[in-house]
Amino acid sequence: MKPFLLSLLLLTSLFAQNLSWRGNYDHAHREALAQEKPLLVLLVKADDPQTQAVLKEVFANQPYLQTIRDKMITVLITYGRRASYPIELYYTTEFPALFIVDGNEQFMVPPKYGRDITPESLEKIIQGFNIRKK
Repeated sequence: MKPFLLSLLLLTSLFAQNLSWRGNYDHAHREALAQEKPLLVLLVKADDPQTQAVLKEVFANQPYLQTIRDKMITVLITYGRRASYPIELYYTTEFPALFIVDGNEQFMVPPKYGRDITPESLEKIIQGFNIRKK
C-alpha cells in the first residue's frame, strides 16, 4: 500500500470520529438512494498536504460530525485512482474538493475547494439546508 493511502486511512480513522468513508462511489450512491440521504463527496489528490490539513481540521472533533454521520453518506475518492465516480460530475483541477449532492446527483450547495473547506464553511452548509430525515 502506498504511503499516502496508509496515512490517509490512518488520518481518517484517527481524526474523522468514525465517519464511515466509503471508497466506492457507486456503492455509496446506491446506499444514499436507499436511505434517502445526500452524498458528501470529498475528492482528494494523492500526496496533497492540503488534503491532510482538511481531514485534520474539518473532519476532526467538530460538533457537526454527528449530523454528518446521521444524515449523510460520506465518500472519499482519490483522484486518478480507480475511477469509480462520475468524473464529469465532479471534475476539478483543485484539491481537495467537497461536493454535497442529493440522490439524483444534483448539487445541494456550491462545491468547496482547497482552503475554502473549513470547519466554519462546512458547519454553515450543514445548517443552511434541510436534509431529509428518515
